[in-house]
Amino acid sequence: MLEYARATGGDRTEYEANIFAAAVLISDSDVLEHAGDSPQTLAAYLGLPEELVAIKLQSMAARGYPALWQSCRADFLAG
Repeated sequence: MLEYARATGGDRTEYEANIFAAAVLISDSDVLEHAGDSPQTLAAYLGLPEELVAIKLQSMAARGYPALWQSCRADFLAG
């Protein structure tokens, strides 16, 4: 988490708020139902930023879901 804050100039609280927002706004079932679509398409369908979808995908991967997309643009998470 700290790497995110350093890479983006944000802080830990903002990052945690984004994780919370992704969990509240994007259900696991929404992601699984659209697993054949690109992350960009899913974001457009949900009317949410791609970065929030990337956070949700990362959260699902951390909870044991398979990597649903290999090409997710999440470079803002890189440290």
